[in-house]
Amino acid sequence: MCGKPGLALPGDIDPRPGEVQATRPAQAEFVICDQAIDITYVATREGWLFLAVLVDAYSHRIVGWAMAEHRRAELALDALTMALRARRPPPGLVHHTDRGCQYTAAAYREALVAHGLPAR
Repeated sequence: MCGKPGLALPGDIDPRPGEVQATRPAQAEFVICDQAIDITYVATREGWLFLAVLVDAYSHRIVGWAMAEHRRAELALDALTMALRARRPPPGLVHHTDRGCQYTAAAYREALVAHGLPAR
């Protein structure tokens, strides 16, 4: 639940027998939500396909993704745009990237700033 801090209390989750029930640590009340993005490649019959995936660091859900035959900044920006439209994260959400050229491109950085997302 991006932007809605809180703890999972006993009874909130009904784990199956043998499953571990995960809860947020107490200090998570001060964390809005984090995101991380990365690009990987997949071999297909027609050649390489690049896949950018943006993951919510708490829920581990994929919140944005994009595929292309290249790994230019547009690929990462498309995944970011999907995540921004779907989740509408609050300003201040921490957006983690490696230091790849896709994430340091002006258009990508401008999109982060426009939505109040500090990159780390």
